[in-house]
Amino acid sequence: MKKAISVIIAVIFVFCFVSTFALADVSKGENVDVALAANGSITIDGVMSAGEWDGAAQFTVDKDTTGFADLTDLSVAYNLKWDETYLYICEERTDTDPLKHIVTKEHFMSGQFYQGDATLFFMWFDNGTPPAAPNPDFRDIQYAASSPSEGPLYGIRVAEGDNRALYTNGEIASVVDANKSVIELKFKWSDLPNAAGNIKDGAKIQFYVCDTKTKNDVKEVVVWNDWEAQAYQLIWGKGLGVDVTDWNTMTLKAPASSTPASETATDETVTDENPETGDTSDFGVILLIVASSLGIFTLIYTKNKRIAKEN
Repeated sequence: MKKAISVIIAVIFVFCFVSTFALADVSKGENVDVALAANGSITIDGVMSAGEWDGAAQFTVDKDTTGFADLTDLSVAYNLKWDETYLYICEERTDTDPLKHIVTKEHFMSGQFYQGDATLFFMWFDNGTPPAAPNPDFRDIQYAASSPSEGPLYGIRVAEGDNRALYTNGEIASVVDANKSVIELKFKWSDLPNAAGNIKDGAKIQFYVCDTKTKNDVKEVVVWNDWEAQAYQLIWGKGLGVDVTDWNTMTLKAPASSTPASETATDETVTDENPETGDTSDFGVILLIVASSLGIFTLIYTKNKRIAKEN
């Protein structure tokens, strides 16, 4: 009987350990797994429709996740998905201070885009070959939810140069309130050097994000490159600068039942999916095995107890 009790205790311990391991929060650190978007599942309209971003990679840029010392209540939550043609980004920006949309197309073209409420999203395709500094083949997409005279702005900058242009190969839409804005956009992979033809399950993209916030006393962009006087900058993760080998990493992930990059998946194993990351595991199978084992040992213990009582 004592042996049976010891076995039951061991099974319970294993069950608790497996449960803790399988259900632990996935780190929202500097590397993220990006889930595949189902065909036609994302509409670029600035509205986070029900189910549209389920399973997306998620991270938040704020003073807690960036170690930013200055006082600011800016918080920007990101959702990322992908398919063979596009990277999809949904950005939800909130602030206790009113959002200030003061940057214009002219500011973007002159390099002053980051001196107001805006986002800079840097990317470089990791093809296994370290880039030649100081001008690696990264792309910097720069966008804002609104501007003084029009809707959202969407531009692209090539590497560290001043080669800027409004971005027309993607799509952007936003919904803007006084203290909140939601932006949905897509970026075409073929506009990222070396990425065309290589976008598939397991591909790695180096990236980092810089969110800027207009300071409260600023009414318009005036002085060239005076961003410290104009705006706060919150940079998420590591690798600020041209050394892209030290940037964050997004790894493109596809479930076994999907067919990214014209590959046919044959593995139809049913697995549980983490709703936050899209990662799958065999936790359901493990739970079934452990529960069955626990039931068997409980029956053994009950039988032994009954026999001991009869004797």
